[in-house]
Amino acid sequence: MSNTAKFRINAEEIRLTNSRRMLIASMDRVTERLENRLFALSSAEVDRLNRQLENIQNRLAEINDRLMDIQNQKRATTFRVSFPDMEKDGERKSCIVWKT
Repeated sequence: MSNTAKFRINAEEIRLTNSRRMLIASMDRVTERLENRLFALSSAEVDRLNRQLENIQNRLAEINDRLMDIQNQKRATTFRVSFPDMEKDGERKSCIVWKT
């Protein structure tokens, strides 16, 4: 994996982690509002807040899935294997092997 690819994966992981933190904070605010002010909210507003909470949970699930994919990508490593070239005496060939 090239350095550019590693940089992109790390940048994406940081962006997703920050998004996850923001979504968790939003979910906490909506949940707190539902818990503390439920008696004062109309049914329409309760429905709106429940839909908002469901949307946040869906987005959070998508981000968690993408972060898991990134973690799996980072575990996949490559290494170079060298072996004798039978056609040319004393020379060696090499190839890249992916390890997952």
